[in-house]
Amino acid sequence: MASPSDQGKVRAPEAALWVAAAELALNHVAGVFAVGDPAQIALMKTGKGWRGLQTHFHVDDANVGRVIQFVSKIFSDIAVTLSSASTLFTDAAPSATFFAQAKLGGNRFKNDPVRGPVDGRIEFGPRYLKGKKFFQTAVIVHEAAHFADSTVSHLASELPSPDGSPVDGPGHTGNTKKYSQLNADEAMQNAYSYAQFALHMKVGFDKRLHFKSLAGGDFESE
Repeated sequence: MASPSDQGKVRAPEAALWVAAAELALNHVAGVFAVGDPAQIALMKTGKGWRGLQTHFHVDDANVGRVIQFVSKIFSDIAVTLSSASTLFTDAAPSATFFAQAKLGGNRFKNDPVRGPVDGRIEFGPRYLKGKKFFQTAVIVHEAAHFADSTVSHLASELPSPDGSPVDGPGHTGNTKKYSQLNADEAMQNAYSYAQFALHMKVGFDKRLHFKSLAGGDFESE
């Protein structure tokens, strides 16, 4: 049987496809707004890119520029991380209870000779192997978002759909907002939002509405 990190490396190319779909959508929305033609903007707003940004990052006409700028940077960093999965993905201790774990902003330590082997890696625990393919891929994007920037933590899970639920994370303890209630600034700091936006862009619809929860946090596509 593959080790947890080996399985993560198997899923990394699929995660890269999710990220590429996200980046393509972000570039399209940004490009249409840059042109500024009202008819093109209206048409763009009927597409999956704008709908996904509204669902997962709560954009509007006033904040879309800064949201796309920040989110695009995170996805760019995620893509770089995925391209180095063979060296950045490692196994956690056999006793680990998490699916996977990354230090917030750990990307800045990946080449550090002292901190790199600990803080500059994404660790995969034994429970990761229990997930189905969409769940495993989502975990990779989620953890790589943490790894990309120290401000990307946890505020709310996307599940149960459609509203989600609050989740405590470093720097955001005590949050009571659900996924659907986050504002744009909060969503940009929520790792769950990156994984779900990327999946939405890859499959073309809000995939979380088609997940079912299994025992132990396992998910599979229906």
